[in-house]
Amino acid sequence: MERLSWKVKICYSIGSFGKVVQGLAASTFLLYFYTEIMGVNAGLAGSIIFFGKLFDIINDPIIGALVDRTKSKEGRCRAYLKYVPVPAGICMALCFLIPDGTPLFTAVWIAITYGILATISSFVQIPMNTLMGRLSPDEQQRSILNQFSGIVSLLGNYFITSYTLPAAAFFGGDDMARGFGMVGVIYGVIYAVSYLVVFWGTKGCEPIEQINPMLRAKEPGIREVMAALWENKVWFCICLYYLLDMIATTLESTAMVYYFQYNLGDTGLLSTYSAVAMVCNAAVFLSLHLFIGKLGNAGTTMLGCCLSMSGDLFRFLLHDSSIYVLFTGWTLSALGSGLVAGTVLLNIFDAKTYGQWKTGIKSEALLMSGFTLMTKIGMAVGSAAVGWLLMLVPYEEGAGIQPQPVLDLFFGLNTLFPAVVFALVLLMSLPVRKMEKMLPAIKKELEEREANHETV
Repeated sequence: MERLSWKVKICYSIGSFGKVVQGLAASTFLLYFYTEIMGVNAGLAGSIIFFGKLFDIINDPIIGALVDRTKSKEGRCRAYLKYVPVPAGICMALCFLIPDGTPLFTAVWIAITYGILATISSFVQIPMNTLMGRLSPDEQQRSILNQFSGIVSLLGNYFITSYTLPAAAFFGGDDMARGFGMVGVIYGVIYAVSYLVVFWGTKGCEPIEQINPMLRAKEPGIREVMAALWENKVWFCICLYYLLDMIATTLESTAMVYYFQYNLGDTGLLSTYSAVAMVCNAAVFLSLHLFIGKLGNAGTTMLGCCLSMSGDLFRFLLHDSSIYVLFTGWTLSALGSGLVAGTVLLNIFDAKTYGQWKTGIKSEALLMSGFTLMTKIGMAVGSAAVGWLLMLVPYEEGAGIQPQPVLDLFFGLNTLFPAVVFALVLLMSLPVRKMEKMLPAIKKELEEREANHETV
């Protein structure tokens, strides 16, 4: 099996940096920007984020099916990475560039820009995720590519978490709205350029299907593909557990800025937290192949759930009583979340193999659209839920001090709630682990089917 070049690995991984920039900027700082800086009601801001993503329930599977049926000289996935990144980057910048106006104008601007970004981002994220499987059918090469992407993602995590607020203060001074606008422009440029680098760096590596009407007529229709997808119960389990993971992660990251500001009284600790997370996740990604070799993809996911639960419960029981408690909890949680994040795409590829064995139909991009959809819905529900929950407590936008019920909410969202959700993720991983043990026999049968088909 031909190895992927260093150029391909590095350029593909740079796309993960852009994906993290867009995801974290939206999930961690956008609600904070809307409420604390622009003064938008928390419940209204949360609802806009939620309904902006709601359309993706229909949108993403359609885009996935469209990518699966795309025939282009650029490749099935790379065609989208050539034309969509620039418009997507502009939309991201506009989410933070809010002109002066009435509260109604501000709400309408937020709803339109966020809704467009939620939709257009699918046209780069689904092809980007699908491309990993098309660059190499070899599991080891995919695993290495996943490791590279994970390490680059860590840099994005650290960069966004540590420097968004300082950068907004630097560019805006006393006008944080103007500062966030400048940050939004920078993030939009990074978002667009990172995907263009993927397009450039993977030239000649994606298989190009011949545009043949006779062959296209033999392809399964959308209805057949959707029916096959419905039969893939393993894929459903992975999507559900990843949805739960994204809800918990987004709830925690969205509430984190508030928690550091109001509970701990020091947003500068965000940089410390992100540094701890980056070091721990880097250690995980560099050694991920060892865990997968011993436990498999699904087994590694389950270990990650246990570590994350331990870290969150440790902080909850000791109530973040000291910096040592914080560091210990952060370390365990970061190690666990790194294992979960590092194996979810690999589990999806295993589900693709299972689905092909069960139904005889390949549906790479459609399967990957489920992963993208769960990411976006999880982020939408997580961010929106923080806004809705703030309506149940006496939270006041932009206040210097918040009442105890508000502080309790921020603490629970950063500790107990993620622990409960990871317990559910652990349960959802059990059927995936059961399937994983069947994979050697499944792959052998698929090879026999292909050999018989070629003989015929």
